Amino acid sequence: MEKSSIPVKSRTSMPLPLLVLYTQNGSIPFLSWNFIHQFNNEILFHSKNDDEEINFVKLNVGDFFDYLDESGGDHRLSSMKYFKNCSFILSLFDPLRNSKDFYKSNDQKIAIETYQGKKMISVDDMLKLSRMIGVDNVQSLADIITPPIAGRKWTNKSVDRSNKFLDEIISQQQKEEKDSDHRVKLWATVTGGFQHESRYRSCQKISSHSDRLQAIIIDGFFGYKTDGQDNDDDLEENLDNFQPILTVDIIPNLPKQIPKVLFGCFYPDTILRLIRSGIQIFDSSICTLLTNRGRALPSPLISNVEPKLLFERSTTEMIDDDDDPNPSIILDLNNISFKNSDRLISNKCKCYTCKNGFTRSYINHLLKRNEINSRILLQIHNHYVLTEFFKRIRLIIIDGCFDQLLVNSNVLDDKFSQPQPPSSTTTMTSLPNGK
Repeated sequence: MEKSSIPVKSRTSMPLPLLVLYTQNGSIPFLSWNFIHQFNNEILFHSKNDDEEINFVKLNVGDFFDYLDESGGDHRLSSMKYFKNCSFILSLFDPLRNSKDFYKSNDQKIAIETYQGKKMISVDDMLKLSRMIGVDNVQSLADIITPPIAGRKWTNKSVDRSNKFLDEIISQQQKEEKDSDHRVKLWATVTGGFQHESRYRSCQKISSHSDRLQAIIIDGFFGYKTDGQDNDDDLEENLDNFQPILTVDIIPNLPKQIPKVLFGCFYPDTILRLIRSGIQIFDSSICTLLTNRGRALPSPLISNVEPKLLFERSTTEMIDDDDDPNPSIILDLNNISFKNSDRLISNKCKCYTCKNGFTRSYINHLLKRNEINSRILLQIHNHYVLTEFFKRIRLIIIDGCFDQLLVNSNVLDDKFSQPQPPSSTTTMTSLPNGK
């Protein structure tokens, strides 16, 4: 059988697990698409099929909301030179702009966070916006603001609204298919907060529309994704709060053949556990989170000798003395110990930053002066490392060695256990294309 993949365009599919490029206003923070295309082999990896290169790009609806106020005009990103080989998903949530305010939605529109503050958006608005900017994948509108304090009444109301929006967008989708050539693929949204009954109702509704869905985004855990706080442990602590719901209440109650999506900032060891649990699509927001903090991922993240994760969680500050030139911990290049270091971030890394000799001391100097080049060099490195990480995971899954990777990496535990590990025999190329 074919390896696991998700249809993207008429002739192309993307392999799973998939890393979606996190963007702000349609661009990877600190990087231009011109630069990415010029130095592609040293920044990002692509899925190739029929000699066509594809990047899967996440757009946040709040970044483009103002386009709805414009009269007419063609803002299709796909028509721009450097977006021609991109497939877009218009999503509701920006993992790096997590509002502290609990905006309230209503039965006609949901509240979203924009640069101008809270705005309300309807199903018609979402589809109109997708047409204006040329998006081919759309997240179904849903009331995703359900914090841990939300009780049963709150979460049930959230699910009722989200189910109504799902029916509405499918109805609109069917109408558009008859009246125009614009066809979007629908990514459903699981809601229900931390309430078992509410989550189950959401899963049941989504399952009833499985023939219309391209993927399923697990959302509604408002507040579990970090927004750039200094404490890295917040990620794992907040993950602990919802993982039993993920592995017990959600994934077993969703259609097996449809990819499951979890957007947010996750470290490599957590990504492996989530893949084991049944999550197949992630975004690259962790790269921007680390870049904003002046930090660099270790490279490589998986050994080239054996399937083993080369990543350690450590709060110990690394001193650039006699340490390994290829450390397995995240480097905080703000640290004064790197002031005179002539080492690369990693001498085994082939990214643009490392390949062209930008040293730890140079990046430390740029960070101290708050130069934009420090973020550019770190973003290039972090994205390269993470995309290579996903490429390696896919190869390991194809070879049937994913469980061995978990055992070797000491991440095979009950915490994120799921009875169905990823398999290269799972075929997903027959998923519906929003027909």
